Amino acid sequence: MRRGPVVLMRILSIGMRKLISFPLLLATATLLILASPLLPAEPDEPEPLLPTVSVTTEKLEAKLAETDAASELGEEARKQLLDLYREALDNLKTADADTQAAQGYTRIIDEAPARLEALRAVTMDLQGRDLALDLGAALTDPLPQLEQRLQKERANLAAIRDQRTDADNRLAELSARPPLIRQRLLQARKQQEELATQLKLPPPEGEDATIRQARQWELDSRLLALNAEIKKLDQELLGQPVQQDLLTAERDKARADEEWTGRRVKALEELVNRKRQAEADQTLAQAEAIREAAAGKHPLVVRLAERNAALSEEIAGTISVLSGLTERAESADKQARRIEADFRSARETIDIGGLSQELGQMLLQQRFSLPDPTSFRREAGEREDTAARIGVRRLSHRQEQRRLRDLDAYVASLASAEERELPPPLRDELGALALDRQALLDRAIDADDLYLRKLGELELAQERLYGNVQAFDDLMSVHLLWVRSSSPADLAGLGASPEQIWRILSPAGWVDVVRSFLHQVTHTPVFALLLLVLGSLLWWRKRIIAAIPPLRAAVGKPRIDRFSHTVRALVLTLLSAAGLPLLMLVTGWQLEVSREGTSFSIAVGKALTAVAFLVFFVRFFRMACIEHGLTEGHYRWPVTRVQLLRAELDRLTWIFLPAGMVVAVTFLLDPLNAGWAIGRIAFLILAVSLSFAFYRLLHTDTGIFAPPPDSERQPGAQRLRWLGYLALVAAPLVLGVIAVLGYLHAAGTLFNKLMMTVWVLLFVWLLWELARRWLLIAQRRIAYEAAVEERAARWAARHEHKEGDAHAHDQAAPVEADEPEVNLVALSETSRKLLDTAFIFLGVINLWLVWHDVFPALRVLDGVTLWQRTATVDGAEAAIAVTLADIGLALLYAIVTVVLMKQLPAVLEIILMRSTTMSAPGRYTATTLTNYAIVIAGAVLVSATIGIEWSKLQWLVAALGVGIGFGLQEIVANFISGLIILFERPVRVGDLITVGDASGRVMRIRIRATTIRDFEQKELLIPNKELITGRLLNWTLSDELTRVLINVGVAYGSDVDRAMEILLEIAREDERVVEEPEPGVVFDMFGDSSLNLAFRVFVPTLADRLPVITDMHREIHRRFAEAGIEIPFPQRDLHMGTVAPLKVEVVGGGQAPSERVK
Repeated sequence: MRRGPVVLMRILSIGMRKLISFPLLLATATLLILASPLLPAEPDEPEPLLPTVSVTTEKLEAKLAETDAASELGEEARKQLLDLYREALDNLKTADADTQAAQGYTRIIDEAPARLEALRAVTMDLQGRDLALDLGAALTDPLPQLEQRLQKERANLAAIRDQRTDADNRLAELSARPPLIRQRLLQARKQQEELATQLKLPPPEGEDATIRQARQWELDSRLLALNAEIKKLDQELLGQPVQQDLLTAERDKARADEEWTGRRVKALEELVNRKRQAEADQTLAQAEAIREAAAGKHPLVVRLAERNAALSEEIAGTISVLSGLTERAESADKQARRIEADFRSARETIDIGGLSQELGQMLLQQRFSLPDPTSFRREAGEREDTAARIGVRRLSHRQEQRRLRDLDAYVASLASAEERELPPPLRDELGALALDRQALLDRAIDADDLYLRKLGELELAQERLYGNVQAFDDLMSVHLLWVRSSSPADLAGLGASPEQIWRILSPAGWVDVVRSFLHQVTHTPVFALLLLVLGSLLWWRKRIIAAIPPLRAAVGKPRIDRFSHTVRALVLTLLSAAGLPLLMLVTGWQLEVSREGTSFSIAVGKALTAVAFLVFFVRFFRMACIEHGLTEGHYRWPVTRVQLLRAELDRLTWIFLPAGMVVAVTFLLDPLNAGWAIGRIAFLILAVSLSFAFYRLLHTDTGIFAPPPDSERQPGAQRLRWLGYLALVAAPLVLGVIAVLGYLHAAGTLFNKLMMTVWVLLFVWLLWELARRWLLIAQRRIAYEAAVEERAARWAARHEHKEGDAHAHDQAAPVEADEPEVNLVALSETSRKLLDTAFIFLGVINLWLVWHDVFPALRVLDGVTLWQRTATVDGAEAAIAVTLADIGLALLYAIVTVVLMKQLPAVLEIILMRSTTMSAPGRYTATTLTNYAIVIAGAVLVSATIGIEWSKLQWLVAALGVGIGFGLQEIVANFISGLIILFERPVRVGDLITVGDASGRVMRIRIRATTIRDFEQKELLIPNKELITGRLLNWTLSDELTRVLINVGVAYGSDVDRAMEILLEIAREDERVVEEPEPGVVFDMFGDSSLNLAFRVFVPTLADRLPVITDMHREIHRRFAEAGIEIPFPQRDLHMGTVAPLKVEVVGGGQAPSERVK
């Protein structure tokens, strides 16, 4: 398509509007017409398809209403028609909107020359205005009128700044539009071709004519919308240079207007400040005149005049402060605008050019120049206090102002203290002073109102500044870790190392340090006192250390062991380690604030302050590892591990700490170059020494956390330990490598976080050991007291059965229990679980506090798109990217879910056991359901994070449901039965049940099966389905009360009534037999050998059943024997017929076996 004629028509139209001379216009047109065939032609593009759309918006709306009301259509057909009509209607509306937008771009191109000329004229007019002529009349305006005008100009300036910011933003957006437009044009033309192909396809066979027509309308309208969009995008791309010129002109005009209005505001502020200062001086002069006029007069006049003078001074003080508030607000606003501009520039640079070394250095420099966020909070608190004080003062003034409305009463109240009538001249004089006070109160209230308004303006400016600082800091937190902040190390840099070392060791620098130190000692008494105290602490350090080992003598002895011994050892350890770090901290603080300080002495002071905490951590753990100290004597750590930890801490003291001091000093002397080459060398020494310490201390076989050699080691856990060990050993080395490569800021930040993590975990570990020892002492004390009581009980039993000397000997024997020295009482399982869980959460919280300001840097992972998913956003389908950050978040959710599955149920069971009366089966049900809820919530979170939605899974779930119904129905039935058991609770943990021929106590209820333990201590797995669908006997479901039936027979001829009385006496004498239902004995039947009695009693629990049966059998046997009642054994009488004499033959020994009695 040729663009020559188009350009010709544009120039002709512009020339006509600007009234260019006709000959020049004709010559230009002739040249363009002749040159148009020679102009470079763009590649021929396919002309947009122009479908003949025979449907209109009104017709589609009518079809929608008609189809919606048609009851003869099927539900599916009506839904399909409605969807097609709605889509076609939306396409037509979109096409109309794009057509209007294209026309708007055309109008912008046509009107651009006139608008550009007008904007540039206004800009030139603003730049040429004279400020003196504009504000000449304002010099004589009164102060209130000037303040109103100043407020109006400030509001106008704020609006102009918003316009300028909007122009900058629109210009930035316009600059980013061309690539997006071209990308969308390619997509639209591709969709256009696909749609054209689809239009050529024949309609499906058998399709209803109405649906075919609706589908055709939808396709035609969609093609029309695409054509309109392409035309709009072409016009937008064609008008990009013109729009950019217009926006640039608007921005220049806004800047000129901002500069002009800012000059007006500044001039008005200076004028207002001068008039306020003059008013304040006049007020002070009036106050002094009031005092002089009242001198020597009546005391009432003197007091009221003094109060008026004090109020005048208060007004003058308020007025004099206002200019300072205005300057602070302007400074904050100016700083906020500067930071906002830097932020916008940095963000645009990152979006366009990505990350670079120059950008990293610039961001670091700007971060160092950002205000401290803590100062905002401190100043906000001060402003709140000031506003509250001014508010109270203004309220007091208003109350006095109301009293002054009645001058006679006010004067009378002044004279009430005199208790006499005032003469008229004195009353008149007091009334005149009261009138003056009324006017002064009006001015004081106005001044306070203005003060509060200025405070509000300062608050708004500070909030804007704080918001910009936070936004800029967030941007740098995201990108600074991923950008090189310095050049990679090279040989040239190493060649400068001697010079850099000399700069650190130079005597001149250390002379400045000594001079600053001595100046602070001689001019700061508090510093001298602190040095004296810390010197005394260092002097007594050896005695403090010597007092720690004797405290372990009582450890392990129940009678004298106390938790206070461990607390004292901990305090002494802290004191022995705190002397040197505190001295470094105080000295560094004084070197920083010294007036005699130089750049070197201040750097040394800041380095001492920073390294002091590191020194404290190292020295504290070193003091905890002394022989018979806290770790060995109280926590009972193995001696070999304590010696290993002690040796590595000594190595860190002499290598790690000096290297850290060098890194801190060099970095503070040259932060942008990150401490020169010598700083990098010292950082490498730090990394290598820490890595070696990790290698020794964390070794999986010989480290301080290694399991005992004879313990069972699971392969999976062992592999995880090795992976963690290798990661920790390699982490410092990796940080050293990236420091050499130039990523010094990232290396330093991550190294600090790594060190803080190590110290935090060690402190949590020591606290865990402290809590463990407290529980251990408490439980051992309980066990010891129980042993004493048991010994006392045995002594009492012997005292009852012995006499004579043995009796006297036992009476004089002391009651003592054995004191175990080595075999300590283990912690109970419940307390240990609670303790472990509590400290795991404590460690996680502390790790979050350490690393939370690094997490924003992980937002860069949002730019790594792995796949996309579709979701409904505001009623429309939209593509949402699933990024690497989402995968990391899903992994975090999964880890949290696993941890909660392992820890939360145990903690919940402990809480329920301690704080409620819920039974053990109830607690088991609650914890099991909680576990299920955790798993479901974790699965939902993970699925939603990685883009798996229920709407996409429901068909898969339905299909799996059909498969499960056939192949896994038994497993599903057991799972559902398990849920029914947990909710309806026909069986609970601890119940005694009988299922089929199996009886036992329920131990666990799992998803698929329930475990019971029979009376032979064998565990049986019963599928949950059998407990729900089969016959189940639960002996302890609602009540453990059970009946004991004992059948006993007495010989014929025995006294049955006496036997029944004996049985009832036996039941009444047994305390385990309940009174209700009461025991009973019945004469059951006449047996073959005995008279059978049935003896029935009830016992409260199943645990009493067998012991009661045994004891009653023994007692029945004994009591019946004493009463002469025989319990017969089975007897049988043989009766033979005697109708004829019996023939008896005596068989001799020599007869054959076949011979028998006949």
